[in-house]
Amino acid sequence: MRVILFFLMLGTILGTSGCAGVLTSGAVAGAGEVVRRSAGNIVAKTLPGSLDQTTRATRQALDRMGIQVTQIEKKTQKTIVHAVAPDLTIKVTLAFIGTHATRVTVDAAKGTFARDRATATELLTQIDRARLKVDPRATQYSQIVVQNTCRVPIALAVHYKTDATLGGRWETVGWFQINPGEKRRVAATPNRHVYLYAHALQGRPLIWRGNVKKKLGEKTYGFFEVNTGPKIKTYVHTLSCP
Repeated sequence: MRVILFFLMLGTILGTSGCAGVLTSGAVAGAGEVVRRSAGNIVAKTLPGSLDQTTRATRQALDRMGIQVTQIEKKTQKTIVHAVAPDLTIKVTLAFIGTHATRVTVDAAKGTFARDRATATELLTQIDRARLKVDPRATQYSQIVVQNTCRVPIALAVHYKTDATLGGRWETVGWFQINPGEKRRVAATPNRHVYLYAHALQGRPLIWRGNVKKKLGEKTYGFFEVNTGPKIKTYVHTLSCP
């Protein structure tokens, strides 16, 4: 009878505790540290600065910490930066709050359930510091804008040279979703040569591609070259459906 009452009481305690975290190995007292996958181990902060400035600051912070960027997803009013470090998978989500404010959320995962809060906190601190050092000349670089005149949304990737604050290296970024009739700024570069690849997200198969092979994620795509000309300006490239 006592055993039954014990388990009834235990079930009541667990059912009303309000604990939403997932417990991993070590949940039993004395067996090790309890690690919870919960919002408490994912750090976030709203920083002054535009979404573009904060994204650039994130790139600089990751580079300074020796953490490799694997992919950058750019969506409407949101950018997600994926990166890897030894035993860690890092995702930095940057969300547009206003013209001069961006919400930064850092998730540093160790396996399926565990979270490295210390690394996430340090990365957020470094992003805030890097934000103050973003190259003011960035607005003087060629602004690459892509316009979609089709009746279906398009997914676009761009291969371009970054400025000195991001290492002055060539990188491939995707995917941008460009809706029908929309114009999207996809890059700022000091180089006149930019490479694009795109495909339609709906309807019949449509692909805009070339012969320049570049890897994005686990796949290789054929990019076509765009020459913006020698002068600093906003360059608009139009994707139209035949």
